[in-house]
Amino acid sequence: MLSRIQIGAVVCIAMVVLVPAARAGGQTVRIIEEPVVSQPPPFSSGGKTVIVPRTRIIIDDGKSQSRHRLVDQVEVKGRASVIDGDTLRIQGRIIHLNGIDAFEAEQTCRLEGIKYPCGVMATAHLVELTLGRNLVCEGVKKNRLGELSAECRTGKQSLNSSMVSAGWALADIKETERYGSAEKHAKTLEDGIWRGEFVRPWIWRIKH
Repeated sequence: MLSRIQIGAVVCIAMVVLVPAARAGGQTVRIIEEPVVSQPPPFSSGGKTVIVPRTRIIIDDGKSQSRHRLVDQVEVKGRASVIDGDTLRIQGRIIHLNGIDAFEAEQTCRLEGIKYPCGVMATAHLVELTLGRNLVCEGVKKNRLGELSAECRTGKQSLNSSMVSAGWALADIKETERYGSAEKHAKTLEDGIWRGEFVRPWIWRIKH
């Protein structure tokens, strides 16, 4: 049985009921019914559970979808400077290689018990792939800082895929499963970090 303090800690429980969207003058209207169940505070005497209905009306004119489509069509061309194993700068714009996660510059891995700078080597490999070459980067999304997440190519060669297949980056399946086969290829051949021991970069970032 819950004490009065425990009951008071349960501030609200929301049940959401969605009403089918309707079109009005080129706009999408969505109505969301939210019956909010509110428990009495611990200092209340004889209070009862109160249900407060709340209705939210969202009018969507499609502009957000239009902005997303425009972001998908962003294309940046030119010579690149390398920031790390999965980040470039072209024409002053920061570009992250979409769908991959390279080892951080300060990160080390192990080969036969000996530490080596796998993060620096990942950065060096991306330098080797881009040095003196013109790149074409097609954006797939943009964060609030205006940075672009893209697939970059030198001719027909995908830098994203090349970094993973060489074993200096891992496929980020949260973004796309496109580079999963490249990772399997590197793992089978024991290329790059797959020849030794390593901590996955997203885990390494949490620890550091």
